[in-house]
Amino acid sequence: MTRFALLVPLIVLAGAPTAAAQTSGSMTVLTGVYSAARAKPAIGYAWGFGKAGGGGELEYAGTRGSGEEAGSITLAWFIPTPLKVRRSPVYGIAGFGAYADSHRAELQETIVAGMGTKVQVAGPIKLRIEYRLFLLRDAFPPPRRLSAGLSVGF
Repeated sequence: MTRFALLVPLIVLAGAPTAAAQTSGSMTVLTGVYSAARAKPAIGYAWGFGKAGGGGELEYAGTRGSGEEAGSITLAWFIPTPLKVRRSPVYGIAGFGAYADSHRAELQETIVAGMGTKVQVAGPIKLRIEYRLFLLRDAFPPPRRLSAGLSVGF
């Protein structure tokens, strides 16, 4: 059994008690650019949980067909900050997960750090803009991703 097969259930189980204790959630579809050795287009999906301004998410994002594959599955928490961008709150991102790309021989554990904002579009729909770093034990500069997507709250 690979390390990835063991890591995915652990990430899901770590988020389950937090998700069950919360009363709201969201689904997000995002697109962006992964950058390690060179920029690659990415697409991702996330399931969020928590209250306004806090909470977290389970996210998968990756590249396809670019010849240089990259992907991650992460569990991250949103940390409210006092910062705002045009009345939209800015949040910090902290989490952990697994990251892989075509430059590394195996899947690696990662610590995720970043910042983002969700801009109200209409009703429960928000535009999400984020920047994330994937801190690996042997990568400098670390892989990073700039992304934008649509979140629907429920």
